[in-house]
This record gives sequence, structure tokens and C-alpha cells, in this order.
Amino acid sequence: MAPPATPGGSWTETVLNAFKKSGSPSNVYVNLLLGPNGVLFGAGGGGTDNVGLIFELAPPTSPGDAWREIPLYNFTGGSDGWAPSAPLVFRPNGVLYGVTERGGSSPACLNLGCGTVFELKV
Repeated sequence: MAPPATPGGSWTETVLNAFKKSGSPSNVYVNLLLGPNGVLFGAGGGGTDNVGLIFELAPPTSPGDAWREIPLYNFTGGSDGWAPSAPLVFRPNGVLYGVTERGGSSPACLNLGCGTVFELKV
């Protein structure tokens, strides 16, 4: 959103990315997280196995170019979890942390819930 050029004017919205169906999040569940060099990280439903993914939106390298949507990790729905559901945390060492709502390594958790805490090196 860009503020109005004059007081009382209209704000201007700029769409940075329109998610595609295949390999993209079907819903973005968590707030976007600003990483180094203007990169945005997010999590959502969808992905390869339709159980969630972590993605990156990389800013244009040249003015006027498009933002690039890059899937970083597709959950499988098993012991790695599924349905990422809380804000991501980024550490300066290039590691993202997050949680999933479902899945886990216990057999009782695979279809019911439990969830996982994950670390993703980017």
C-alpha cells in the first residue's frame, strides 16, 4: 500500500504476487515474515501433497520485474507434520522456525493432530 500523494487522497494497492494453483499455497495461513534483502517468507495450505508448504517471495532484481514465488518446503503430512499454522520466526543464521497443527512422529498423531515444531535452513 502506498499512501496518497495528497492529504485525503486514495491509497494505492500494488499486488506483488498472485498465487497459482499448482505448487503454490492454496491459503496463506500465517503473516508474512520479512527476511534479509527484502525477501518475504510465508506458510500456507496446498503445496505438492496439499498439506502445506513454506514459501519465499523474492523481490524483483530489476525495477518493473515480477516478484518470484519460490516453494522452499512441501510438507508430506507424516512425521514432518502438516498444516503450518503459526507465524514463522527467522534467525539471522538463515534458519526459519515454525509449527504445524497436525502430524508428528507418534502413530497416534499422524491423522489426528499433535503437530510439530520445525526448523528449515534457507
